[in-house]
Amino acid sequence: MRKMIFLLALFGLPAFAAVDEDKVELARTIFYGSDVMDLEEHTNSLTQMILTRKPHWEKHKDLISTRVSNVFASSSYQRKIAIIMAKSFSYDELKQLAEIMKTPVMTKWNRNMPEFLPQITMVTTDHVMPIIDELSNEILENESRSTTNNSMPSQLENLVKTGDCQAVKNLAEQILLNENRDIEALYFKGFCVVVN
Repeated sequence: MRKMIFLLALFGLPAFAAVDEDKVELARTIFYGSDVMDLEEHTNSLTQMILTRKPHWEKHKDLISTRVSNVFASSSYQRKIAIIMAKSFSYDELKQLAEIMKTPVMTKWNRNMPEFLPQITMVTTDHVMPIIDELSNEILENESRSTTNNSMPSQLENLVKTGDCQAVKNLAEQILLNENRDIEALYFKGFCVVVN
């Protein structure tokens, strides 16, 4: 469970509302306390996930691992994750969660997660990718055929058709910053994160 939290940050969903700093610090210690989070295992897990998606990057494994490690160790990253968790739980719930994380079963989960997270990711990808491809084509076809309001395809749709996922992600980020949770921007950004 804890090891999957970083995926929230990868999709860049912002936490805007003010949060009690005591809750933020408690959440940070739960997920990044020295007795709970093994940053090396966490780094190895995500590095392996990246290499599973990009096997031709194997020769750059050390570089990838270093960069990922720097992100996970950064106070900025840890704070963003902690804010997400602090917004999701009350102070008492966070204290309960801290106790749960120390139980033998959670210790085993955290210890074994680096081994099975890449496998879970591959199984999920194999099952979800065909649906995303099908939906993407269907949505784009429906939008292009729609003449009810004579609207032109959005800038995001046009970029998706070019296949330039980096440009799609950049534009989606810009839209999300300006308009918060714009559904189209979230969809296409998520699509490009999964396919790349």
